[in-house]
Amino acid sequence: MLNPFQRTTTYRRFCQLLAGILLSLGVLGGMAGTLVSKSEQFVVVWDGEIFEPSNLNGLEKNNGLIALTPDLVALNAEQIKDMMLQALGVQDSWRNKIRFTISSSRRSKEPFITVPTRYANGWGFQVVLKPKISEDIWLRNLVHVLLLEIVNRPSPEVMCHPPAWLIEGLRQFVVHSAIMDPSLTVDDMVEVGVPSDKLGKPTPWFYKRESTFQAKQFLQTNDPLSAEQLFSSDDQWVRTMNFRHCSHLMFRELSLMVDGKSTMHRFIEMLPNYLNWQTAFHQAYRTSFPNMLSLEKWWAVLTASMTQYNDRRRWGMERSLEELGRILNPPAKMAVLEDDLPRWQTFAIKDVIATWDEEEREAQTKHLIQQLQLLKAQSHFEVMPLIESYLDLFQSFDSMMDDVGYEPERRGQLATRASAVIKKTTRQLEQLEKQRLRFLEHYQSLDAAQNIQATN
Repeated sequence: MLNPFQRTTTYRRFCQLLAGILLSLGVLGGMAGTLVSKSEQFVVVWDGEIFEPSNLNGLEKNNGLIALTPDLVALNAEQIKDMMLQALGVQDSWRNKIRFTISSSRRSKEPFITVPTRYANGWGFQVVLKPKISEDIWLRNLVHVLLLEIVNRPSPEVMCHPPAWLIEGLRQFVVHSAIMDPSLTVDDMVEVGVPSDKLGKPTPWFYKRESTFQAKQFLQTNDPLSAEQLFSSDDQWVRTMNFRHCSHLMFRELSLMVDGKSTMHRFIEMLPNYLNWQTAFHQAYRTSFPNMLSLEKWWAVLTASMTQYNDRRRWGMERSLEELGRILNPPAKMAVLEDDLPRWQTFAIKDVIATWDEEEREAQTKHLIQQLQLLKAQSHFEVMPLIESYLDLFQSFDSMMDDVGYEPERRGQLATRASAVIKKTTRQLEQLEKQRLRFLEHYQSLDAAQNIQATN
């Protein structure tokens, strides 16, 4: 087994070998034209003294191809970098140059090849491009190589790779939140310092509604990936529209959390410190998500809210009432006598509130609220008012229990006592249980009448 130094040396030799192969193919050698971007981080090189843009026919345009030019590459790179830095809350303190080579002479079918190289003072990135490239491939890989540069600024011995969901989510956010469309073509470009009536290429109207508009619209009719599937970055999912939209929604919602940008920035900074990026994620988000289960619950509630008005994804009346009854009578493993082994038993939620210990009751109540929120998104419309009544009751109970033990805000007001809150909630819960049973009896009587008519 190779030690870290041997692995690093092997990787350097691999990069040198790959660069040698590219040189032998005439990709990296013989470059006569050079263009340096505004920030001087990006260098674009090409064959010949004068670059001749490629012409696109109608079929190529319809297939989403764009023709790259040195000016377009430099402008796009600067634009995308600025939007990424703003989204991540990162300063533009770049350390590693990125060199773009536009070459039509190479035989490889890959339109975008990134060759990272380890130098004494950090990492460098050589990107080899075809003059004609898919707009989708161009933007995604451009975001990828820019993110590689940001993540590897601390100059780790082994290059750190950001997760696929972060690359895709950031790409989608940058494209959909831009005031001007970053996927420029030569015709859309505005040359800096030259008078022009053009303002650039405006973004599509539906992007301007909200950056995740398309993602939410897609998830209304398609099952979302779980957080575990999204984080696994399996090839089975990465190339799907589902992965694209779920990644966008994940990145956007994480950014909208309290201290969202600073936490995302901390996650980016911690990536080179761990071999597994998931460790860095849980370290950065440990306050919001102490474990993977809490992240899964947050993501499940978030994605379920996208489908709450979609009839095709809802349960029928019978299934909705069954699930509500199951939630309100949770199973738990307990021993009847002190020396007995624990056995599964079903408890009424009012008994949990009235008799269980404070810590266990609080955990069960929070879990119950999450289950009711998920149930609300999948239940029959006629059952939703009943579910909302239960949800309001338990949220109110949870809030009032948080006030137990604190001094009242107004003089003369009685302090909140746990026994009074429990008694009041139990009484209200009994009324709701009567309402639920009447609802269930009414539905069963209607169902039985329909069965009698069907048999007659």
